[in-house]
Amino acid sequence: MAFKNCDIMKNAFNILIMAALVAAVSCQKTEILPSEKEESQVVLYANETSSKTLLSADFKVTWADGDNLTVFNAEAGSSTYSDNCSFTITDPASGKFVKDADDKNLVSGASSYDWYVCYPYMQYASTPGGTKGYTVALAPKQVGYGNNNHVAANDILAGKALAVADGTAPNVRLHHVGTLLKFTVVNNSGKASTITGLSLNASEGGTYIAGSFSMNWGDELVAPALDATQMGSAKSYTCDLEIVQNNGTDEVPDYQPIEITVENGESVDLYMVVAPFTIPAGKSIKLTVSGSAGTATLTKTFASEAKFAAGTYNTATLHYEPVNVVFTETFGANTVKTENIPTYNKSGLTTANEVDKEAYSYSVTGNASIAPGNTNGKINNPNYYGTVIEGAAVKLPAGSATKANSALFISKITVKPHTTYIFKYNKSKGSLSGTGEYNTTTVFKFRQNGTTTWTSINPTTEAGTISQEFTTGDYTSLDLGVEATDRNPAGTITYYPALDLYQLIEK
Repeated sequence: MAFKNCDIMKNAFNILIMAALVAAVSCQKTEILPSEKEESQVVLYANETSSKTLLSADFKVTWADGDNLTVFNAEAGSSTYSDNCSFTITDPASGKFVKDADDKNLVSGASSYDWYVCYPYMQYASTPGGTKGYTVALAPKQVGYGNNNHVAANDILAGKALAVADGTAPNVRLHHVGTLLKFTVVNNSGKASTITGLSLNASEGGTYIAGSFSMNWGDELVAPALDATQMGSAKSYTCDLEIVQNNGTDEVPDYQPIEITVENGESVDLYMVVAPFTIPAGKSIKLTVSGSAGTATLTKTFASEAKFAAGTYNTATLHYEPVNVVFTETFGANTVKTENIPTYNKSGLTTANEVDKEAYSYSVTGNASIAPGNTNGKINNPNYYGTVIEGAAVKLPAGSATKANSALFISKITVKPHTTYIFKYNKSKGSLSGTGEYNTTTVFKFRQNGTTTWTSINPTTEAGTISQEFTTGDYTSLDLGVEATDRNPAGTITYYPALDLYQLIEK
């Protein structure tokens, strides 16, 4: 997976803001308005008719019926702004916009004005800065494969013209403030499958990519930019694109999960617009493709800093090769009882089978316990050792005869009979005062739920990610777990070994 980056700032375009309706005007001129105005409407003209909101094959965009803009003005140098005025397209071919006939007012009576323009109309922007008013969708919908109509709703453009003399039509250059991403997804699942979603997680960049932003308009020489330092409650490092079909009409849509399959080896194009972000050298983004064949997660680590800047168009090819994850358990974020966990809130459980969310149960033996990890991923307790991938970890207890065979078991996982599965878990080492690290022997155990006989396989002293492959019998419901079969060595325990991130995958 490699990203190709190119500039789409050339698609920025100019708007002429008129202080009166002009019957005929050249879109390439700055007009001095007549002193006697026959009408009070405000009219806007786009200089380029190939510049907005329908995306073409060469990624230029054109105006479409129904487009409207947010427009503010103020006396030049003043921070007393007009209302948030809406302008609606009346002639897509010429790019003519007319101020809506409503109770919103522009500032008048000054010798010169500052003008602020944004596409699309942002109803929650109360000032040009629009505290929390400029929205990049957290969960956009793409209607069908290859369809990019949804891009227009999220492709925010903004521009300003400062100190424009009264009676002069300002020439406002609009700039893309988001970054456009196109993903070509190749179906390598081995069968015809639907592609139902794509999630981009850019959390390692440390900048929100979706949500309710403010706008930093900059000075006369600096283009406007989304401001992630002042955001509303809607904010995320992740953008989740859903691929749907419209079973209704354009006027009354009925969006449902897409049912059209993609043949094995064929590809589809998916689009999203997010706020600009940067991934530092050595850090990653995570992309998750969902479909009828399962979920495929791909991680791209960048050797050098990667900038997904405003006004850029970025492309990547993704291969949909899903694994069928039956469940993932990160043990949530809460400390629980040490001997059994009947009231555990299951906040760390992700399962493919909805029934498991209710049937699922936990138990520990030998005083094993669960404790939370903190936000940076390290175990948040000086008595534990190792790294928590997510949520919490299982602590294996100290060495005494009464604490041998400590384990954590999970019960009632829905499985298929006579099917091969892979069970994975993460294990850290322990540490003794004065003698350093040591390894604990662990063994994977499984059985049919409701029976008493366990099958144990592959004892190991290794640390890190442990993978165990096994095949079910006549099972439909599975119990499984990891048991420490030896006691911790004699001596003063500095750090206990720990287990984390249980995962069951259908092979």
